[in-house]
Amino acid sequence: MRNAAVLASVLAITALPVGAGEALRMRVSPAYSYAPATLAIQISVESDAANRALFVAAESPEFYRSSEIALEGDRSPRTNIVRYTSLPAGAYDVRAALIGADGRVRASDARSVTVMVTFESRYREGAAWEGSQ
Repeated sequence: MRNAAVLASVLAITALPVGAGEALRMRVSPAYSYAPATLAIQISVESDAANRALFVAAESPEFYRSSEIALEGDRSPRTNIVRYTSLPAGAYDVRAALIGADGRVRASDARSVTVMVTFESRYREGAAWEGSQ
């Protein structure tokens, strides 16, 4: 009897779509990197006729980059990938927002990413030896 209940639970879970109940889910890779960095932002969107746009942004105190992707409702791809290249060192907030037909945010997600400075990039900028003399 217990095995039947476990099997029924497993079947019910595997029958649900990934991210069931989540209109938007985002993954950012890598979480830590060295400048100049490339971020890959993967956004999964639940299929819905009201979906009109995805807004994606990576922001640090010194740098900002954003993208807007038009969606065609439930005919849009479920997964979108945005790549931001040559990001300078800094602590970034990466955000994604799903915009509906009424122009309002239907769902959003956010992640933190750190792009670290390297000795070589500091040396190129002339800051490697500042304060050391």
